[in-house]
Amino acid sequence: MKFKASILTSIYLIFALVYPYSAIAAVTAQEAKELATDAYIYAYPLVLMEVTRRVMTNNMENDDSHAPMNQFARPRNFINHKDTDIPRIDAATIFATLWFDLSAEPLIIQVPASKGRYYTMEMLDMWSDVFAAPGSRTTGNNKQTFTVAGPDWQGEVPEGTTLLRCPTNIGWAITQIEVRGKDDFSKVHKFQDGFNTIPLSKYNNSKQLQHPNIITDPKQNLGAPITQVSNMKPIEFFKLFCEITKLNPPHPNDYPILHRMQRIGIIPGKDLKISDPKIIQALEAAPNLAEKKISNYKSTVYHKNGWFIAIHSIGTYGTDYVNRKLAASFALSSSTLDEIAYFPAFNDHTGSLLHSDKTYTIHFEKGQMPPVKGFWSLSLFDDRNLIAETSENRCAISQHSPFKMNPDGSVDFYIQRHSPGKHKEDNWLQTPAKGNFSLILIMYWPKQSVSTLKWSPPPIAALQ
Repeated sequence: MKFKASILTSIYLIFALVYPYSAIAAVTAQEAKELATDAYIYAYPLVLMEVTRRVMTNNMENDDSHAPMNQFARPRNFINHKDTDIPRIDAATIFATLWFDLSAEPLIIQVPASKGRYYTMEMLDMWSDVFAAPGSRTTGNNKQTFTVAGPDWQGEVPEGTTLLRCPTNIGWAITQIEVRGKDDFSKVHKFQDGFNTIPLSKYNNSKQLQHPNIITDPKQNLGAPITQVSNMKPIEFFKLFCEITKLNPPHPNDYPILHRMQRIGIIPGKDLKISDPKIIQALEAAPNLAEKKISNYKSTVYHKNGWFIAIHSIGTYGTDYVNRKLAASFALSSSTLDEIAYFPAFNDHTGSLLHSDKTYTIHFEKGQMPPVKGFWSLSLFDDRNLIAETSENRCAISQHSPFKMNPDGSVDFYIQRHSPGKHKEDNWLQTPAKGNFSLILIMYWPKQSVSTLKWSPPPIAALQ
């Protein structure tokens, strides 16, 4: 794949040439550690995005969950415990995903009419910021066509298309589609098939469209990206970061952190070449120091009944790099709160960690089910932060699942390893064979009572 550096990246490269390593201000060992820690936190989402891209696009053709660059992947079923690409992803939704490269030219994305079905296509730049979110809430349910362009493209937007400007040349579109029960799959698949991509130069002559030669890497590690990044040697991590920024420039408001990183020789768009032992030592210590710093971070996360919710700085982060790193490691494809509200839970009503040896219930009073304009789902994850392995795919319940209500209109969900009884199995989420687990209540197009904290999920009650 041939890459063309953007104008903004070129500015960084020119700056690097006139700011030689010999001019880097001397730093103490302690300063080097502080700077390296901040650099690791800043760089983490970009590196994780790149590793995820490599895993999800290392294919000659489309399969259920992977596809080459600039082509949609269309998983035909709910994800399960074998899907390790993205941590904490909804197990009651069907997706259409696209990794795109705009370095050569813009990409036309065609979206079919959803016929009233809720969907959202979250579009992320390589820093994991949401820059656009076409879908039911924002652009409506009619057929739509978008011209997605890189940061420096100048040209004429085709008539009948809407321009979406990505801040980086590489990006990711994750479409989440409402599924109204298992009998709805054929209609969902038809909707998925309507998503299409065409290079701008071929838009008016799409009948001759041929995908370019696709090169795959037989040595590519296809394991969980988040684990790959965690296991990456720090020096290799920062080398990869510098390499990725040759094509994907920092945001315009990043200058303060960029100037700090330059003091230890980390310059976006320029190969990493560091020989100072104390700086090398600082880089090697950065991952552990970053985790310690993050553990003390006071974010805008609210806690009630054992559930958490992030009210601000999710999906778009500005210069809140710690929060961006937290969101990337927790759920890389996080959206903005007005589109999707995430309520994760790791503890029961007593504060104890959720464990598969115990039995739990969640009781929703009549009229207190999650308030949404889209739909909601409740997914269960194991101690890998991935979908738990369960029998009969009992890892998620959604608004469209055939769960049963109590005679008074309330609803009880049962969270346990073994069946709560045949008459209760429609309301059962099965916990893993062993170890801790977590839950996430995901609300698509949440009502205002969610962001104002007038509504929150009920406690997770431990029964034994």
